[in-house]
Amino acid sequence: MQNNPIAIVETEYECKISNNTAKTIENIVNRPGGRGTYYTKDEAFIRPDYCKTKKSSLRTEGIIDIEKIIYLPFYNRYTDKTQVFSLYKNDDITRRALHVQLVSRTARDIGRALGLNTDLIEAIALAHDLGHCPFGHLGEKILDKIYFEHAKRHFMHNVQSARILNTLCPVGVSLQTIDGVICHNGEFEVNGIKPFKNHAYRIDSFEKLNAVIDEAEIKGNDFVKKLIPSTLEGAVVRFCDMIAYIGKDRNDAYKLGLGSYFKNSKIIASLTADIVQTSIEKAYIALSEDGFKALKSLKSENYEYIYANADTKKQFGDENGGLLLDAFWGLYELFLNDLKERDENSPVYKHHIAYLLKHQKDERKVQYKNAYCKRDELSLNRIVVDYIASMTDEYFVELSAQLLNLPNFKYVGYFNTQDESWKKYLNKVKK
Repeated sequence: MQNNPIAIVETEYECKISNNTAKTIENIVNRPGGRGTYYTKDEAFIRPDYCKTKKSSLRTEGIIDIEKIIYLPFYNRYTDKTQVFSLYKNDDITRRALHVQLVSRTARDIGRALGLNTDLIEAIALAHDLGHCPFGHLGEKILDKIYFEHAKRHFMHNVQSARILNTLCPVGVSLQTIDGVICHNGEFEVNGIKPFKNHAYRIDSFEKLNAVIDEAEIKGNDFVKKLIPSTLEGAVVRFCDMIAYIGKDRNDAYKLGLGSYFKNSKIIASLTADIVQTSIEKAYIALSEDGFKALKSLKSENYEYIYANADTKKQFGDENGGLLLDAFWGLYELFLNDLKERDENSPVYKHHIAYLLKHQKDERKVQYKNAYCKRDELSLNRIVVDYIASMTDEYFVELSAQLLNLPNFKYVGYFNTQDESWKKYLNKVKK
């Protein structure tokens, strides 16, 4: 930890809803169902042929997706997946589980004001990070590096999230939700998103979804940058992913002594008001010029002071070297070899393949079994990537300790044992 935390400057940017916009919001909210002009109707939802779930008076299409998502095992695993800071025993630090809730809350607020389908928004928001691997974006970079060296394919968490919903756990989530999930990426800031029907990469069928996933793995982020959500609901979530983490990551840094206090509520309120004011009754979602400038500036400062800060990753190195890279490589090579040898005592089979197949009894949902039986190099590498990406931080750490001859990962504990006042208190208690 740093003794002198970096002072992250408060932004001067501020935006509030005008009286005219407030009246428009009131008019939208008072319409039947609170629907705006560009609301995604339930009739537009597309599901796989095998899915027999039907909407009812209690459950809209969006609610059906929400319920399918929150009962997935991958949703449970959000609880122990890094948002930014890893190996800290600190219950106040954000994990993925809280992040997706913050994205959902912010996006639903915007969606309500714009008259959009807030159930679809919630479904996309709750599922958008299902594909994140252990140790956050650093883990993602490492897994991408290893996957490419083995199979000339790229790993990206948003694409992996779509694979979970479409292939690993095919429970019948709608195309509209999966489209919003794969088209989100909080790393690529844009000032406006306008869905349009003739976009070359528009995902309008499950066949197109499969083609987009495959092309994304081959071409990487250069291709992913071109993806545009097919709905305004998806566009809202893409913006809110950034809004939710910009200030919260700063507050987490402050709690760990890595930065100064930052008033998160101010930037969330301003960016939310800006999007609503700029996008209301429009066929796009956008920020004003000032809002976009503020967002880019805040994100740039986060990278400089937090994400690239040596203290953030001093426990385990980075994508170019260190304990975490060695652990990813070691597990990847081990499990790939186990698959080639058909060792069904390996955790890649017992904890991953067998676990998934147990929940895929329907003969129309056996894509994963087919991938395991094909035995080609790409299919086996994909299974290893799926398994490692599915791990929580703690599972990864324990598995590495059990299987690899590497130094142990060291957690920063709840109590600072080097603090003189704590030492003094301990001495008093133990006497």
